[in-house]
This record gives sequence, C-alpha cells and structure tokens, in this order.
Amino acid sequence: MQVSPTVVAPGGQITISAITTTNVAKLVFGPNAVTPEAELTSIAPGKWQATFAFDAGPTAQGNVQMSLTASNAMGATVSVPIPLSVVRQ
Repeated sequence: MQVSPTVVAPGGQITISAITTTNVAKLVFGPNAVTPEAELTSIAPGKWQATFAFDAGPTAQGNVQMSLTASNAMGATVSVPIPLSVVRQ
C-alpha cells in the first residue's frame, strides 16, 4: 500500500494505491469504515487506486489516524491504520 503525500493540507490531493487479495470487493479510505472519505477503484484484480481532495474537517491538525478498510462479497472486513499529518496553511 502506498499513500502519497503523508503530510497533507485540507483540500490537498492525496493518492492511494493498494494491492490486495483478489477476493476484496470494496476498498475504502477514511476515519473509519462507516464514514469513508473515498472509495478506491479496482484497476485490475487485486489492484486498487484513488486520487481525491483530502477533507480533514474543520479542526483536524497534527497527526490523525485514518484507515483503509477492505470488504469481501460476504461482508467480512479488515482495516489497516493509515497515519497522516494534517497541516493548516
């Protein structure tokens, strides 16, 4: 998995690329799986990517914990923590 950049300003572009097992049906990024900020697109079996404007919320600053959550067709999920640093300009 690759997240670029890891230091981001609100509204800044962020790109996520990930390689998963081929049984992953959905991959989302956000503060949790219930309120994802972005859904990654499958670009090949087991390969996912998304580029989007990062929304840190009105007060987020410093180190924040996001997550990348994979779901299969049966609804089972697994999450991986993604640490980011948010800077206000």
